Amino acid sequence: MTTIRRHLAAIVLCLTSAVASAQNVVNVTERIHSCWPHEAEDALFYDARKQIPQLAQWPCNGLRDTVYAIESWGLEDGCFYLMYWDRSRQLSVLQDNMSDAIVAHPRRAFTRRIVALVEEWDREKALQLSRSQRVRPANRLYATRVILSGDTVKVDTMSFNEFFGEEDFDDATEMYELWHPEGRRLHECPKVPLEWSFLPGDTIAAYSLGALAFEVRTPGRPYAEEHFPDTAYKERLVVCGQSYMIDSLLFENYNEYSGVYFFSDNAYVIEKDHYIVSFFNAAQMGTMAQPCYLVFKTLDGKACPRALYMLTDIEDNSGRIENTLRYYIEDGNLYLKGKNLVLIRTF
Repeated sequence: MTTIRRHLAAIVLCLTSAVASAQNVVNVTERIHSCWPHEAEDALFYDARKQIPQLAQWPCNGLRDTVYAIESWGLEDGCFYLMYWDRSRQLSVLQDNMSDAIVAHPRRAFTRRIVALVEEWDREKALQLSRSQRVRPANRLYATRVILSGDTVKVDTMSFNEFFGEEDFDDATEMYELWHPEGRRLHECPKVPLEWSFLPGDTIAAYSLGALAFEVRTPGRPYAEEHFPDTAYKERLVVCGQSYMIDSLLFENYNEYSGVYFFSDNAYVIEKDHYIVSFFNAAQMGTMAQPCYLVFKTLDGKACPRALYMLTDIEDNSGRIENTLRYYIEDGNLYLKGKNLVLIRTF
């Protein structure tokens, strides 16, 4: 009889635990949706949330707990940026293609300062930082706080623009490395305008940015024809005291090609000692319509050329190309990798 009672007690305990476990969950997907019914963006976020099964069964301790959420989508890249967390777990989505299946990962999708601000739930501070440390274009962030206290559920919402300061740089770098172990995308790096001017004499365009300085020369008369009879009017790149025929850099048989290269007015600044400048041949179609990337590395106070890359067989769409192009740094050297990216030469 005692044995039967023990078995019955064990069964009751298991059933009680199962009921308690079923009760100690919250459907984060529906709780958030109920508070943003008039926001156009929520239709996108709601569909994404429903593809994350963990949100429908979010565990809570049954006494008092708080679940936070930040949801956004990129104005430039159209990507999802979603993050959900409490004091013991976090889930995030960085979705490059909105048509792909949603996959959540246990890591952050926003900087520590943004996460801390949402936990503080300080609307005035959020607005102030959105104004004083704004980014362009600034994504709109939709934050939700779900406070669980026994049977009571309280939901608060606020929205503010994304902000970023110098104090976030190391944090953002660490976060990108977690999400993109194969390397950061080029367009995520700071893009700084190059100063440029025309010099007298030959048609010379001079570019400069800090230690980076180079010239692009289009001679108005033949030069060194005994050595380069086919390149009398072709462009040269002059950097760190060295002159390079641009056609000869890019092609083994450069007799078929002509100059007229267009250099970008901006440079990507990477890790403070690498620069990347893109250019393409404005007079050619096909392969040479694709950007080339000239990598500079600071050396003895000057940014000398490090390597030359070219993208081939891709439609001339700079936004798409920049999204496919990634880089990583190893032993102080910068390496580029991307779809159809070809290393032309190293210097």
